[in-house]
Amino acid sequence: MNQRSKRVLASLLLVASLIWLAFPSVGWAHSYLVTAEPPIGSELAKSPDHLLLTYSEPIDPHFSSFTLYDAQGKKLSDLTPALQDGGLQVLLPLQTPLVSGVYTMAWHVISATDGHITEGTFPFSVGVAILASPMEQAAQTASNAPLSTAIVRWLGLLAMLLIVGSLFFPLLLPRAEAMVEGPRVAILLWVSWGTLLLTGVAGILFQAQMLKAPPLSVLLQSQWGTIQLAKYSFVLALGILLGLGLRDRFGRWLARGLALVLLLSTSLSGHSAVLGSLGVLADSVHQLAAALWLGGLTQLALIWIPKRSLSREKVVLMSKLVPRFSQLALASVILLLASGLYGALNHIPSWSAPVATSYGQYLLAKVVLLLSTLGLAVINRRVMTPQIAAWSRLPANLGPAPEVVQRTLSRFRRLVDSEMVLVAVIVLFASLLTLTAPPLASGSASAPSAVTARPQLFVQSLGDYTIALSVSPVQIGTNTFDVTVTDSAGTPPPGIQRVWLDFNDLDQNLGTVSTNAQAVTPGHYRLQGPFFSLAGHWQVTVSVRIQGRADDLKAPFTLPVGDVSTSNKPELSPQQKAAIASGAAIYQQTCMSCHGETGKGDDPLAKSLPLPPADLQVHLQHHTDESVVDGHH
Repeated sequence: MNQRSKRVLASLLLVASLIWLAFPSVGWAHSYLVTAEPPIGSELAKSPDHLLLTYSEPIDPHFSSFTLYDAQGKKLSDLTPALQDGGLQVLLPLQTPLVSGVYTMAWHVISATDGHITEGTFPFSVGVAILASPMEQAAQTASNAPLSTAIVRWLGLLAMLLIVGSLFFPLLLPRAEAMVEGPRVAILLWVSWGTLLLTGVAGILFQAQMLKAPPLSVLLQSQWGTIQLAKYSFVLALGILLGLGLRDRFGRWLARGLALVLLLSTSLSGHSAVLGSLGVLADSVHQLAAALWLGGLTQLALIWIPKRSLSREKVVLMSKLVPRFSQLALASVILLLASGLYGALNHIPSWSAPVATSYGQYLLAKVVLLLSTLGLAVINRRVMTPQIAAWSRLPANLGPAPEVVQRTLSRFRRLVDSEMVLVAVIVLFASLLTLTAPPLASGSASAPSAVTARPQLFVQSLGDYTIALSVSPVQIGTNTFDVTVTDSAGTPPPGIQRVWLDFNDLDQNLGTVSTNAQAVTPGHYRLQGPFFSLAGHWQVTVSVRIQGRADDLKAPFTLPVGDVSTSNKPELSPQQKAAIASGAAIYQQTCMSCHGETGKGDDPLAKSLPLPPADLQVHLQHHTDESVVDGHH
C-alpha cells in the first residue's frame, strides 16, 4: 500500500468516527425511578388502566422487566413496556382491572447506554388503605458489579490511557530521538492496544453473564451493545493505523485524533454524561489529563530514563525532556483537580455522602491518593527537575557521566516509578467509580406518620458489640425500624460512621434494597418506609460501619410479614426437598427429645435438664443458617 492510499484509508477511519460522535445516543448512567402514576404508595378508589414510570435516565427495554404482585406475593403478570420520551418514561398497560387489595410493582432495568442495572419495588393499593402516609420515593438500589468486572474495567482504562499518553508524549522530544526509540514505543502501544481489545471482549462476556443472555444477543439487541460495537470499532481502526505504521507526521496525528475520539466515546457512556455537554467535556478533559500524566510517566520509566551508563547525549536529552514533562505534568494535575471537583460537586448530593456511600468512599480514596501522588510530583518538580536541567551546562567533552549525575538519576527513577504506581492505583479507583451508582440526590423517602403498634424486638451479639432491631408494627406497608448499637459496657460505641439496612424477600427473587438509617441519638438509628411490600418471610440485615474496624458489623434478622400461610412460595428443587427431609430426620433423632415437636423447648424431658432448652421459634430468627449449623456441630 503506497503512502497516498494509507492517508486516504486513515482519513476515512477518522471521519467515520467523528460522524458517529456527532450523532450519539444519549450517554446516561444508572436509571433511577423518579415518579410513578399512580403515585408511589397511593391509595386508589378504582383500578387504573395503566402504570406510567418515569426514570432519571433512558432504559433499554430488551433486558428490563416489570412484574406486578398481589399482597400475598402471587405473581399476577409480567407487564409489557412501551417507551416514551426517548426511553425516560415506561407505559405499562394493565390487561385486566385490579380488584381491591394491595399491589407491589417490581422493576428491573438496565441503562440504555452503559448497561448498569437498577431494581426496586413500590406499593400501591386499590380500594383499601395500606400506608400511614404516601411515600415520595420507591425502595430501589443499583446492582454493583463483581470484582472481576472491576479488574477488567481497570485494565481496559489503563490501556486506553497509555495509548493516548504514548501517542502524545513524543511531542516533547526532538524528532531524531523520537525516531530512535520508535520501536520500543511501538511495543508499548501494541501491548496496550491488545489489552484494550481483550478487556473489551471480557466486558461483553461479563455483561452477558449478568443479564443471563447470550453475548451476541446483548450486543445486537441492547443499546449498550450498540455503543460497545461502535466503541471497539474505534479500537480496531486504531489497530489498523498502528499496523500501517506511524512513520510520517500525518499518520501520527491521525492516530492521535482517533485516540481522542475513543476517549470521548468513553465519556459519552459514563456518569458525567448525565450532566450534559459540559459534563462530557469535563470528563474528557479529566481522562486526557490522566492519559498525558500516566503515559508520560510510563515512557519515562520504561524507555527514556537510562538503566545503566549515561552518555553525554543522554545527559543533554534528559536535561531538556524532564523540565518539559514537569510542566506538562503540572498542567495535567491542575486539569485533573478542576474537572474532578466539577464532577464530584454534581454527583455527591451532600457532605455526608463520601462516608455514607460506596461511590463517595471510592471518590475519597481517589482524592487521597491523588494528593499523595501530587506530593511526589512536587518533589520531582522542585528538587529533581532543577538538578537535571542543570546538566545542560556540563562540559561538552564529558565522557561517562559523573557519579553525582548517576545518583541523581537513580533517585529520580525511583520517584517516577512510585508516582507511576500511585497513578495506576488512582485509575483503579476511577474504574470502580464507573461501576458504582452515584448517590441519589433526592435523599430518602419522606417520613410517614408515627405508628403506635407494639414493636417486635430482635437482638444479636457480635463479639464485643450488640445490635438490637425493633420493628413496628411488622405489617405490609409502612414500618418503623429502630436500631440500637452498644458495646460490651452497654454504651454506644464511638466512631459509628454509617448504619444501613438491607431488605430481602426470601420467598421472591426481588433483589436487595439497601437504605441508610438516620441517627436519632448516639447509638440509636431510625428508618421508616414501605420496605415490606409483600406477605412472606423477609430478611433484614443491619450493617454498622465503625471507624478503625477492618470489616463492618452485620446482623441478619428473619421475620414473617403478613399472612405467611398464603404467601406465594417458589417451587422447591429436588435437592432442596431432600435437604429439608434430611434436616427433619436429624431434628427428630437428636433435637426433638429436648426442644419438642414444635421447637418451643417444651418437651417433658426438658424439665430434667440443668438449663432449659431454647425456644427455637424465637431463637433462630436471630442467627444465620451458618451459625445454626456450626452450633449444632
